[in-house]
Amino acid sequence: MKNLDETPRSERNTENNCQEEENQLETSHNKSPLLSDSWKPYQRPRAIVKEWLLKLRCCLGAVCGMEWYGYAALGILTGFLSFLMDLSVSKLLRAHQWLYMKLEGHSLLQFLCWTLYPSCICVVGSSFSHSICPFSTGSGIPEVRAMLAGFEMPHYLSVTNLFTKYVGLICTLAAGSTIFLGKVGPFVHLSTMVGAYLSKLCSLVQTNKKVKPQYLFYFLNPKAYTMKQLLTSLLDGRQWTSESHNASVQVDPKPWLEWSSSGSSVYMTLTFFLLMKMWMLVLACTLPVPAGCFMPVFVYGAALGRLFGEGGAYVLSGLTSGQQWASINPGGYALAGAAAFSGAVTHTLSPALLAIELTGQFSHAVPALIATVLANARSRSGHRPSFYDAISISKRLPHLPSLKKACPW
Repeated sequence: MKNLDETPRSERNTENNCQEEENQLETSHNKSPLLSDSWKPYQRPRAIVKEWLLKLRCCLGAVCGMEWYGYAALGILTGFLSFLMDLSVSKLLRAHQWLYMKLEGHSLLQFLCWTLYPSCICVVGSSFSHSICPFSTGSGIPEVRAMLAGFEMPHYLSVTNLFTKYVGLICTLAAGSTIFLGKVGPFVHLSTMVGAYLSKLCSLVQTNKKVKPQYLFYFLNPKAYTMKQLLTSLLDGRQWTSESHNASVQVDPKPWLEWSSSGSSVYMTLTFFLLMKMWMLVLACTLPVPAGCFMPVFVYGAALGRLFGEGGAYVLSGLTSGQQWASINPGGYALAGAAAFSGAVTHTLSPALLAIELTGQFSHAVPALIATVLANARSRSGHRPSFYDAISISKRLPHLPSLKKACPW
């Protein structure tokens, strides 16, 4: 009887062993060979490198936290990206000017070169962004605000979006003065994407997890300003010139040449500039290219303030004989107008600080701040959304609701 009982047990054991072996074979087939360590070459050198990296992490962590090294790396990387972008844009602009000068004597060809060259660059940037990553179009500030509010949006932080937005922004800025767009907003988004990947690297080497570093990296973006020549000429109390200058550098005294030789007054020039820039700026903001709208709005406000200051100086010139510039400085009004108009569009007070940083002096700090506060109060009186809130609503992005609408008193 024992032999009869043991035979089925042995058969059951053999069947179980066969099933286990088959399961192991199936799992080994299902497993990717990339997950196993046997295929990896140079295991000994890799172990040595890993050991040295761990020692380096211990040495660096003894000095300060790893997030501080992430901050330093973010500043270096974003500065390097900004340098490469400015270099690429300057090369493309010089190529445009070189081609235009080579066609001297052919008016039709020069006109086609002046118009088609930036148009082709914009088409390349738009098609490149649409075909690779459609999320890269626009400013990027509404998306960053949504992420800062706590919403997860991984598509806007991908490497594809980073590369596409960078190349598309170069094409947009290379169009020159043909389209009135800037790069402050997109570069903030680029800095956020770089900070997100640096935060992942920091989380791999540190044990404790605190606040997400990409939220802190948002505030370390480099300030990228465009249209420096136009903005400087609006704020320096002079007429528009054919070359820009830096206030910190002593310029040799020489006659300043106007942009236009038609002999028109500064009032007609500013009025024509404001009328043309209004519809061009609205049209440019609808283009599906990576571009910012803050600096164009800032320049538009500076032109409004400059026109108001020139008018006030002309009116008071008849009352105070020979003391026109001592009574009213049109450059100060341009500074206050730039801060007030951009603050009203974005519903923020930071443009006042930006205007003070541009001049490097505090003589117009109080007027600029008062103008910005009054403009914000007027723009918020009708409970209208700001420029970035309107973009978030149109794109159906998650955003925080207005407190007055959610909890009215």
